Amino acid sequence: MTYAENTMQTRERDDEHMIYEMFNLSQYEDGSVLDCIPMRSYTAKQVVDGECDSLKTAKNIIDDLKRNALAAIKHGNTMNLAPRV
Repeated sequence: MTYAENTMQTRERDDEHMIYEMFNLSQYEDGSVLDCIPMRSYTAKQVVDGECDSLKTAKNIIDDLKRNALAAIKHGNTMNLAPRV
């Protein structure tokens, strides 16, 4: 279970594992993303592959999420690598 899935199920913020938060999107160390408005979670692979229907937002935010997700896939987990946050 990803951190985003766990957060969605428990309905409690997971600040310990959250690395990125912008508007309604939260990203976690494992690269997973939670979209809080429709309450949908995505794995790092889904983010990288562009399979996230609800992630229709500014290009720079999507780039940040993909950068972090790629690092999580490569290293197992990641810190926030976004230059704009």
